[in-house]
Amino acid sequence: MMTTMMKNVKQAWAWGALAVAGVVAAALVCGALPGAHADELDQTVSSSEQISAEKTVLDVGHADLGPKVVDGRWGVYVRDDSGAEPVWRRAEDVVFRVKDAAQLDVPSGEEYAQLGAQAGERWWVIPQTQNPDVVWLGWNTQDPAASSVMDRGATMTLGAASGPAVSAGGRMALFVQEGTFDAPRFLVPGVGVQTSQDVWVDVNMHVHANWAFSAAGIYALPVRFCAKTTDGSGTNGTQCASSTLRFAVGDSTPAQDAFGVQAASLADASTQSQPESKPEAHDTHVSRETSSSNITTFLIGGICAVFIVARLALAAVRARAMKKEEELARKEVEHA
Repeated sequence: MMTTMMKNVKQAWAWGALAVAGVVAAALVCGALPGAHADELDQTVSSSEQISAEKTVLDVGHADLGPKVVDGRWGVYVRDDSGAEPVWRRAEDVVFRVKDAAQLDVPSGEEYAQLGAQAGERWWVIPQTQNPDVVWLGWNTQDPAASSVMDRGATMTLGAASGPAVSAGGRMALFVQEGTFDAPRFLVPGVGVQTSQDVWVDVNMHVHANWAFSAAGIYALPVRFCAKTTDGSGTNGTQCASSTLRFAVGDSTPAQDAFGVQAASLADASTQSQPESKPEAHDTHVSRETSSSNITTFLIGGICAVFIVARLALAAVRARAMKKEEELARKEVEHA
């Protein structure tokens, strides 16, 4: 009798321990899940890298937007790292094709209200952390000739998106997410009247974010980089370069057609009618650590939260069973 009672108590303890261990394991696993690590953003940019004048459609692989000095002139280039060796291309010579493989269910939480999405919508997303089936677009200030004369960094200005997709009601947003359970930080909101947005980029910085598109079609937006220089070069000691970013979203969208779509100028974008209410201020400084997580963290976070709650409930049930077994064991020992 005593042996059986003690065995029951031990079993109760064992189940309780397993339940608690499950909670701990879930927490550890979920804590390890968010996005890329900062070291995935480590890269070396060489002054000997090739430059191409060929028009190109990029639909997979890594690419960065950024200022580059070529023959003494500042320009906005794309460092195409999708092949065996990196190649720099003028931004206007590149179309980023966002395939249907990039589609994700958008979250319905209030923290994502600036997407302007409705429950159940699926958006196309160039993610903050690389998806091997989708182009991975970031930005950097690592061109040796440009970074050597930057004072502290550069301001990247993104104008309002335009093009056939926008005319048909499509929206574009840009945001970063710092961790599994952290709220997204919108650099370019997808709601309201879009205006030019400035994003500060430290010198020698490599950053990725989530580029989100609500509908298939062609999007074009103006982009500009400006940097104060340590050698006084440029207008009033500031070098600036402008170009156009083009996106062909969806498998059915002809990517080649995007080359003929022009973006509104930044001057035009900045003079669009403003919303009646004052727009919310945005923190536009993005660090390497910030850019090392992913839009899919809201999916991971939700799954982890449900799993941990279930494990906690199981632990509570086992704890009650364990307590009951102990009480029964004590009573039977007292009456023995």
